[in-house]
Amino acid sequence: MRVVKIFELLNDPKRYKTGGNLALEFERKYWNYGAASEQQQKEKEGHIFLFLWKSRKPLTDVIARFEYRQIGSRDEIFVQELKYPEAHGTIRSTFFVTGRAYENYGPVSAWRFSIVRSGSVLAQKRSFIW
Repeated sequence: MRVVKIFELLNDPKRYKTGGNLALEFERKYWNYGAASEQQQKEKEGHIFLFLWKSRKPLTDVIARFEYRQIGSRDEIFVQELKYPEAHGTIRSTFFVTGRAYENYGPVSAWRFSIVRSGSVLAQKRSFIW
């Protein structure tokens, strides 16, 4: 079990400028797809994290846990979890810190991603300042 790739996007045009980079502009359009009104676009603004992880053998009842702090939340830790009844091969876990959570506390400042099964951590990656 291992975490293969981590992708992070700050989807906020006020804080993160693409600088004319077509790849970054495409990423923003991709994640904002379907937002027709200004309110819908506002709800999609925030921090997006995508983790790719591999399991060589089939596992049952696995949890992908994303713990994070935001700039405005001080020491408060937020947790998001995705449950996988069966995990095998390459799995994609996507976490969104958007909408009201992003509006209230701002971007993610530190994070930890863990693959957990029966209370034990099988794999883990974390940001430098976690």
